[in-house]
Amino acid sequence: MRLFAQGAAHAAAVARAVAEDNARAGPVFISGATGAWADVINGLYEATEEKGLDGRVVYRKRGDGSVCIEHFGGEWGVKSVSFKGKDRSYAYIRGLCAFEACASRVWSVWDEEGDGFQD
Repeated sequence: MRLFAQGAAHAAAVARAVAEDNARAGPVFISGATGAWADVINGLYEATEEKGLDGRVVYRKRGDGSVCIEHFGGEWGVKSVSFKGKDRSYAYIRGLCAFEACASRVWSVWDEEGDGFQD
């Protein structure tokens, strides 16, 4: 029974941390992406009321409602809204953290002419 209690306490702590991160979510500007997907990736993203599968806020690109940023599988990914809930994106960063805490990291960007994702 103690193991279950520890698991429940951990889950509650994670849920509180995600809720706190979501409460601080604000606009994020991504720049510096190059290549075929640069125009899709670069831009201003704003937090929405929508939550991803793990409870983290989903960001929507200002001026292009077809692009979002979603936390999925331990990664923040810039993706088409049709890819939400799927492990598919134009660019991603690994991180089980608030988006603002991860956003300054080096992104891996999909390179259609190369061998997949490039840093």
